[in-house]
Amino acid sequence: MQNVHAAFAAPNTAVVELPPDPGPLHTEIWGDSLRFHDGTLAPPDTPGLGVTLSERVKETYPFVPGAEEFSSVPGKMMRS
Repeated sequence: MQNVHAAFAAPNTAVVELPPDPGPLHTEIWGDSLRFHDGTLAPPDTPGLGVTLSERVKETYPFVPGAEEFSSVPGKMMRS
């Protein structure tokens, strides 16, 4: 979501990259903060980055040190 805020802060942004198929973690923490109007992304109208990290989300998608897995997309491996 930080790229969305940066894009709206820059006067000449033409394209903002978003995941084509957000995983369940993205969907849960973004909520309805991504809104489209006439085929374009609408600027956020609330303060902050537009994410909500609830206790339920933290329990469902726990950080596991050394797991090398990005838990938003099961099976997607992030290797160093």
